[in-house]
Amino acid sequence: MQLHQVRLTQEISELRKQAEALNAPATYAKCAKYQRLALAKERELASLQTNSKQTASAALAVALSAVQVRGTAGCMGWGSGHCSSLT
Repeated sequence: MQLHQVRLTQEISELRKQAEALNAPATYAKCAKYQRLALAKERELASLQTNSKQTASAALAVALSAVQVRGTAGCMGWGSGHCSSLT
């Protein structure tokens, strides 16, 4: 988990605790504010996690296509490899 994601998780936890402490009729507005802030941070964290997964998938796709190009070049006599070495 990246440092930013760890910080967000900690902030979310702290905001939830603060909201719970203020969950009374006299302090409802502050409680709701902290709940909204925590929800916004949770959405940001989810977005970061989704982007991290997509970035990892893209990096894997690039690496696999590079391997595929090298294998094809070897079969066509452009590289030092042979087609039989791909099987």
